[in-house]
Amino acid sequence: DENDGCDENSTCVSNHCLNGRCVCNGEKPVYQSLKCHTAQPIGGKCLHSSQCQWMAGANAHCNYKGKCRCGKNGVPMHIPIYGKYCIEPKVFNDSCIYSDECQLIGTNRYCNEHFKCHCIPGYHYQMGVGCIAGSHSAGPPLHITSHVWLWLSLALVFVTTTL
Repeated sequence: DENDGCDENSTCVSNHCLNGRCVCNGEKPVYQSLKCHTAQPIGGKCLHSSQCQWMAGANAHCNYKGKCRCGKNGVPMHIPIYGKYCIEPKVFNDSCIYSDECQLIGTNRYCNEHFKCHCIPGYHYQMGVGCIAGSHSAGPPLHITSHVWLWLSLALVFVTTTL
């Protein structure tokens, strides 16, 4: 049985033993039901949800028609390099990575430098409504980020030392 471990490649169906465990690799990286399966994108043919999750994230699943789809709360979003990835819509102040996550259920939002969904500058959050235009901003203030200050400081040091 592959789950019992291995001591050499030939004892594995996948023909690959790593640290005492049979693993899949290459073009069939997904190990399920004692076999190696091809990872599948959203819309791809599948037998197991793990084939979909390999490429589209934990929110992906293999539906009853044998196709990879996003789960109940998931929305397919194109992420460079990965392709379509299942993400969950984010509400105000949720943790995020991409601004698109914040914009799925409301406009005028973005993922700020603290990886939180906030209103874009010039907008503020109103409970039950979302991000609306106005100066009472609950989002990040218009300011120069610490990265910009660092670069400005280094440039100033460079200029003063070369004069």
